Amino acid sequence: MNFNVPMRTTGMLNSQTLAQQQGNIKPSIRLQHATNQDFMPNLFQSSQQNYDTNFNSQPPMQQTFPQQNYYANSSPQPPMQQTLPQQNYYANSSPQPPMQQTLPQQNYYANSSPQPPMRTAPQNSATGMYLRKGQKIPITESHIKIALGWEVLNSQCELDASAFLLNQNQTVLNDDWFVFYGQPSSPDRTVQYSLNQNGQDKALIDVQIANLRPDVQKIVFAVTIYEAFERRLNFSMTRNVYGRILNHRNQEIARFDLTDCYSDVTAMVIGELYRYQNTWKFNAVGSGVARDLPAFCGMYGVNFER
Repeated sequence: MNFNVPMRTTGMLNSQTLAQQQGNIKPSIRLQHATNQDFMPNLFQSSQQNYDTNFNSQPPMQQTFPQQNYYANSSPQPPMQQTLPQQNYYANSSPQPPMQQTLPQQNYYANSSPQPPMRTAPQNSATGMYLRKGQKIPITESHIKIALGWEVLNSQCELDASAFLLNQNQTVLNDDWFVFYGQPSSPDRTVQYSLNQNGQDKALIDVQIANLRPDVQKIVFAVTIYEAFERRLNFSMTRNVYGRILNHRNQEIARFDLTDCYSDVTAMVIGELYRYQNTWKFNAVGSGVARDLPAFCGMYGVNFER
C-alpha cells in the first residue's frame, strides 16, 4: 500500500506558568513603662508645735516614726524600682519580647522549603496523575482520547502524530491499521485521528477500547518530524512534548511530559496502550530513534512509500 502524504499545518503552544507566593510576619511590640516619683512628707510642720512646747535643743522629727517607717526593711532606693510589673514582663523570656517567636510565623514554614508548599502539589490532582518515564497505569475507561502536544524552536520543524494498531507479533494487522493525518481512521473506526486547531493540544487520537478487535494487542502513539533527514531536523529543536490521557468527558486522567529531547532522535514513541490479562494498561515510553518516517513505520510492519 502506498501513502500520499497530504499537506498539514501545526500550531504553536502557549505555555502557562505558576505563580509563587511568599509571606512574612514581623510582629513588634513597644513597652511604655511609667515610673513613680518618690516624695518626702513635710514632717517639720506637723512637729513644730512640739519643738516649741518641749523646749528641746534638737527637734524630735529626727527620730520620728514616719521617717523610720519610710525606709524600714528597704534599700536606699524606693521599692518602686523593683515593682512586680517590670519583673513579670521579662520573666522567663529573652531580652526581646516573646512576640518574636509567635506560632503563626513558625507554622508558616513548618515542614516546608523556603518556597510556599504549593510547589509540592500532590501528583494525583485535578489535572490528572503525572507519569514518570516507564511508569505503567491501568486504564479502566472504555473510551479514551490521547492528546499530544509540543512546541517548536525551529520554524522548519513540522511534527505529526500517529497510532499503530499491533497484533501479538508487534506489527500492524495490515497497512490500513496505521492511523495518521493521511489515513485518519482505522477500518473499524475504533481509532480516529483529528487535529486540534484551537486548543493547547496539537492532535487527538480517539480510542474506543471496548470495541477494539481481539487481535489488537497494543496501540503505539508516536510523534515524528516531517522530512527530518532532508531538512536536518531533530527533537532538540522542540520542547514541551507531552501526551495526555482523557476520558470520554475530556477530563484528564494522566499526563506524561517528555524531559529528554535529543539531537539524535527524529521519531519519538510517547506511550503504548496494551492488553494485560484481559485488562488494558498505559505505558509512558518516552523513547525515540534516529530514523526517517518510512524506516520508522517499517519497524511496525507498515509499507510506507511517498
